[in-house]
Amino acid sequence: MTKNQVGGYPLLARWISDFDCELATQFWYIIRTGSYEIEQLSKSTRKHIRQAFKKCYVRKIEDNEIEKMYSCYQAAYKRYEKADNFRSFESIKDEFLNRKNKNMFYYGAFELETNSLIVFFICTCYQEYFEINMSKFNPEYMALRPSDALYDFVLNLWMNKPEIKYISSDSRSLNHETNVQEYKINTFGFHKAYCKMHIQYRPCIYPIVKILYRFRHLLKRLDGNKLIHAINTVLQMEEIARM
Repeated sequence: MTKNQVGGYPLLARWISDFDCELATQFWYIIRTGSYEIEQLSKSTRKHIRQAFKKCYVRKIEDNEIEKMYSCYQAAYKRYEKADNFRSFESIKDEFLNRKNKNMFYYGAFELETNSLIVFFICTCYQEYFEINMSKFNPEYMALRPSDALYDFVLNLWMNKPEIKYISSDSRSLNHETNVQEYKINTFGFHKAYCKMHIQYRPCIYPIVKILYRFRHLLKRLDGNKLIHAINTVLQMEEIARM
């Protein structure tokens, strides 16, 4: 269950049902099932992975590398024109320092020449599945294809554990446009796990949502405003939940 909140005050709760159903719904997660071997991938993908590992290396992120990670995070967000979920340094730092208590793992790809952190994953291990909660890429280094190296490393490390049934790597993006999901599907064999979205609002919030929902098409024209964009994200969730 996911909670959306303002100032620590929960406005709504969101959850899903019918996970990985056959019906192509309007909401999904990107998952990969089965074992993983690099030989399963296309010839060109294998070539790109080998080339990536010649220019970067992958390992866990250490405690003294929080600032490097946040610099990469900031660089990634420069690509997102409408995102309203940018996190502060303290938020990222606190979560990182408490990662062991939450069974979280942080992996990064580093450029060989400069040791710069250029891609990172924030992950959580659950009883039967592994989730990539966040993936951020410094766009200045995309030509090195560090994401190929990082996905290969993480998939090889976790997909072959007998207790892990699948790896989940984000849901449908409602906050900003991205082509990362197509990249994961076409390159590493992920697929869309369709599901049904449910939303429960606070009693004082739902009447407001009902009124704004009538004007959702008009509000989309004003999406350049950050507040309107945040409202549109909620209205988009409401529209999906009604389907």
